[in-house]
Amino acid sequence: MNSTSVIDSQDRVTGQALFAQDVPADALHMAVLRSPHPHADIVGIETSRAVALPGVHAVLHAGDIGDKRFGRFTRDYPVFAVDKVVFCGQPVAAVAAEDLATARRAAALITVEYVQRPPLLSPAEALATDAEPIHPGYAGYLNAVPVRSHHNLQGEDARVVGEPDSAFAECDELFENTFTWQRSSSAPMESHGALVDASGDRVIVHASHKEPYKLRRDLAALAGRPEEDFEIRPVKIGGDFGSKGNPFVESICYFLSAYTGRPVRGRLSFAETLGATGGRHGGSLTLRTGLVNGRIHAHQSRFVLDGGAFVAPKPMPKGILPMLGLPLGAYDVPHLDESAVGAYTNTMPGSHVRSPGEFQAIFASESHLEMIARERGEDPLEFKTRNARHAISRNLIAKVRSESALWRRRGEPAGNTVLGVGYSLFHRSAGPGDSTVKLSANGQRVVLELAVPDQGAGSFEAFGRLVATRLGVERSRIQVLGRSTDSGLVDLGAGASRVTVVVGRACDDAATKLLAALKLDAPPSGDTTYWIPDALQAVGAAEIAVEGKGSVGRDEVEGLGHAHGALAIQVAVEPDTGIVRARRAVLAVNVGPVLNPVGLRGQLEGGFIYGLSQTLFEDLRPQDGRIELDSFNDYKLASGVDIPELALHLVDETPLPGQGLAGVRAVGELVNIGVPAALANAIDDAVGVRLQTLPLSAERVLDGIRKRASLAVAAR
Repeated sequence: MNSTSVIDSQDRVTGQALFAQDVPADALHMAVLRSPHPHADIVGIETSRAVALPGVHAVLHAGDIGDKRFGRFTRDYPVFAVDKVVFCGQPVAAVAAEDLATARRAAALITVEYVQRPPLLSPAEALATDAEPIHPGYAGYLNAVPVRSHHNLQGEDARVVGEPDSAFAECDELFENTFTWQRSSSAPMESHGALVDASGDRVIVHASHKEPYKLRRDLAALAGRPEEDFEIRPVKIGGDFGSKGNPFVESICYFLSAYTGRPVRGRLSFAETLGATGGRHGGSLTLRTGLVNGRIHAHQSRFVLDGGAFVAPKPMPKGILPMLGLPLGAYDVPHLDESAVGAYTNTMPGSHVRSPGEFQAIFASESHLEMIARERGEDPLEFKTRNARHAISRNLIAKVRSESALWRRRGEPAGNTVLGVGYSLFHRSAGPGDSTVKLSANGQRVVLELAVPDQGAGSFEAFGRLVATRLGVERSRIQVLGRSTDSGLVDLGAGASRVTVVVGRACDDAATKLLAALKLDAPPSGDTTYWIPDALQAVGAAEIAVEGKGSVGRDEVEGLGHAHGALAIQVAVEPDTGIVRARRAVLAVNVGPVLNPVGLRGQLEGGFIYGLSQTLFEDLRPQDGRIELDSFNDYKLASGVDIPELALHLVDETPLPGQGLAGVRAVGELVNIGVPAALANAIDDAVGVRLQTLPLSAERVLDGIRKRASLAVAAR
């Protein structure tokens, strides 16, 4: 099942792209029975009525498969709940039937006897001294964190730079603010889905999963079989944004298929995707900053994250998102004191959602700095420019300042709204990883074979262009294919904005090796016609194939250089309703050389819209541990009418030596992190309401306007 499109996205726009649900098969259909309680013991499960329903082939629960757990690092998530449930939506049993309607009817016929326990729904409750352990068997989990200061901690981290205690004593001004944020969803357009066939000697899997090789390892571990027994075949991924790195569907489909001897197709409903997979971590961040003569001298950050019922969705050895270094990361801060804790709670697991950690941290820190500047009576951009660590940051601030100044000069009437402008400064680096690619050339075309999946970000087109440029041939001569895990290639998967940098290195290496195999140091100059047949004839070969390798180690990530950005947003606020509308925005970024201009703009614009949506609208609204959203009709997303005019400026600096592909940087998770603070700052500029909780909903804005008016009346 390989993509055969010559130009990336052609198959998508023509409707020929193959997604997990499009793979033809005479398959059974999966339905899952989920816990209705956030915390309860399982006393018994009765499945006889479900088994007896015509068309049902299997009904499975933990009593049938045992305690089978998965996790991207710590394996604490059971395929089916064992003895108790720890969040509302946790899988308890599953059905395989001839059609989806029958499977769902059968799942509804399963009877589970529960004894409810008091749920721990917040980090404060879970980390109380007398709180019962949510995972009493934690020490026995594979890759459990060896030392924890509380039995309900998923993980904790801390660091100190300089001498923060004495530095705070030296400060002439101190400022402290706390920020909070709600749970939100990654909200991919395509819900989680898979087709698993375990009927033969080998298990064939088509899955909407961004880490095929990790999925193969996970399924092999759950099944107790060699990895060689599993082949993960690539299909298109209809949106990921961090969510599709866990075998929520694939694991259940495997056990049902192994039991029935039939292929099993599973697809989560949007309600299940929203309420039973994973979401952005809720939590709080308290920031304390000390100044000396108007410059940041000391800073303290205290993160408290709601990690939910399982740590499994996070690939972190410490069990917590890498939060340290994110607040004020773009600024010169000589003395730092940072800590972060993540708690187990009886809520939906905290997972990776686009820019996990940065989204929350930059909202808080850029708001915090704006509040400091306003309290000092100083222009916020002057304050940020003075304290910025990098020259490129100062250049980006100057660019958005000059562009946004034109808005104010226009003096546009606001009607029944009040206008305001807000700014933010941010940066992000690519993640580490390894990848190999295969590059072959014959008389007709060059074929580039990739192990990384196509998650829809335009990376396949970027790599096709990269190889075409390095070989000096037309892009139409490059065929880009995604290969299965049987290809012998390796890849860590799509995530952490690493794909372009890591896989790009592998493509560059392969192109260099192909030229060397053709006895050339560089392609023939001055002509882009397909010159390779003559070169093949010269070396006496009909076809040549090489393998390229790309790698970025954890210690090299910082050396690659960050992508930097600055953002200005103008909003119009309705004082009578609290409704906020973004009217226009200007984005300035430093992302290095551009491989795919259309793809780059798509990523930058898409990131901006994603951040806008999660800032103003998106909220999973858990009530007593339950997320009761049936579809995207209930989960508000930004639509076309919410998106403002966006001006985009690329501001490049000279690439530093050794930055991989001549300074190419990550962009996929760059822009969305700057949107929340820019909007919060703009709202404050417009109506004098400082919101410190996400989302920045109309209700919160209106409440702030009314409170401000009440205080003004009381002060008369």
